Amino acid sequence: MKIKVAEFIKQIEDGDFQKEVLPAIACKSATEFAAKQLQPLFAAFKKAVSAGKTVQVEQPVSLGTEQASLMLESGIINLPFANTKSVDNFFELDDEVEEITNLIVVSANVNASGLRIDSFGTTTAFLDDTVAEQKVTANILRELALIEENVKNNLDTKE
Repeated sequence: MKIKVAEFIKQIEDGDFQKEVLPAIACKSATEFAAKQLQPLFAAFKKAVSAGKTVQVEQPVSLGTEQASLMLESGIINLPFANTKSVDNFFELDDEVEEITNLIVVSANVNASGLRIDSFGTTTAFLDDTVAEQKVTANILRELALIEENVKNNLDTKE
């Protein structure tokens, strides 16, 4: 789906996009996390994108005592909606660009910045890709395992 940069920025700044926060998933460890638990995340994202909407779907996760947010966003650059003010540094406002699919993982223990962003091509390609969900799921499982490992390492260094 194509969108004008100025229109995208206005939608995000005005909150004129579809935002959905799903019920939290709780698991004791990353190995307990099941890929099928992500189906509501994918279904909500695909439904909104298919309807031509700019979207952010958030899946909160409790991984033991660690909290994380997994978000799928249809953006125009690999920046979360929260950083939309920087978008015009990369594009001209009258440019028309393809929306892309971004996976954003937010957790104090995902890395030093607390934010990890991975892009999975255009939203149109994401809808057409029969293994797109598997690719995103693999990234999510890897990031959850990393969060768990970082929490453990941080606790080990504090003892």
